[in-house]
Amino acid sequence: MMKKIHRMITAAAVVVCMAAVTACGNSAPKENAPATGGAASETQAAASSGETAGSGETAKEKIEVKLGFAESENSVHYKGYQYMCDKITEATQGQVTFKLYPSNSLGNERDLYEGCQLGTVDACIITNAVLTNFIPEAAVLDQPFLFDDYDQAWKFIDGPFGDYVEDKAEAGGVKIVGWMDSGFRSLFTKKNVDSVASLKGLKIRTMENEYHMAAYNALGCIATPMASGDVFTALQQGTIDGAENTIPTIVASKFNEVCNYVCNQPVIFAYQLLVFSDDLWAKIPEEYHDAVIAAAAEGCQYQRTLLRDSVADFRTDLESQGVTFFDLDLDELKSRTQEAMKQFSFDEEALKLMNEELAKLQ
Repeated sequence: MMKKIHRMITAAAVVVCMAAVTACGNSAPKENAPATGGAASETQAAASSGETAGSGETAKEKIEVKLGFAESENSVHYKGYQYMCDKITEATQGQVTFKLYPSNSLGNERDLYEGCQLGTVDACIITNAVLTNFIPEAAVLDQPFLFDDYDQAWKFIDGPFGDYVEDKAEAGGVKIVGWMDSGFRSLFTKKNVDSVASLKGLKIRTMENEYHMAAYNALGCIATPMASGDVFTALQQGTIDGAENTIPTIVASKFNEVCNYVCNQPVIFAYQLLVFSDDLWAKIPEEYHDAVIAAAAEGCQYQRTLLRDSVADFRTDLESQGVTFFDLDLDELKSRTQEAMKQFSFDEEALKLMNEELAKLQ
């Protein structure tokens, strides 16, 4: 958290200093400092014509970032992404812009992250469930029933554990720029479910994540991983009996057209990460790095709040369309799924840090 706070304070200081110098436009700029005052205005004007103020030099190269992710263009997640990208563009005075590629049009999340590591993909947004394939220490986040509410989940990832994962990512050749929400993932089914026992034998689509699969198998389901783009057809054809995802995604993907029952007790909470390749981070002028982190933090918080606040409205819409929300015994859900986690050997350092930080939030 201290690292994030330092970045945001630094970025704010840069903005204040630039404003102060602009107000004193006749002051001579210090050596190696960016042009200020009247010169700043001239630089911006010249940038549009391809030259820097007072010279024939070429203006700073524009950077168009291709950003790939799984969510669809009509999702509330997408609106949050767009806002965040706009804030980063604003923070870099228009030098960094984004072109968004929704619905896995640049590849699935695992391919996108690998592409960022290789430098063949500029940037991506992935869930922590996929991150586990590259940073094993992050697997502790895939456990069921970690958080009681959104606020707790946000405070946790904005603290030392988020910094810990970011350091691991940097060591692996990518830059985690910000943390957003996928959200609380709810079970939804084609048939009515009135008890945990009635889940037995139901084929439930999960992400291809061994911890999620183990949790649902422990509830008596048959965890069935498959690509997100195949879920609607699989539900329609009866290949699976249900799936698990966030309520906003249920609406955006129109799963309610083939599933009429949604569980009130979400098993998993998932984050989404904005990831830059090292090549992209190096292209962005260092003078903008702190401002980019601060802008991403503002954009991420906007996305989180937008997503959280949308759930109640989406729930009302689903109920008006005939969807039934049902309850299962929370204690039984927790005991079964958490018992299933004991088969795994989580990284001891990561587990210790997670437990320490969660204890502070109780």
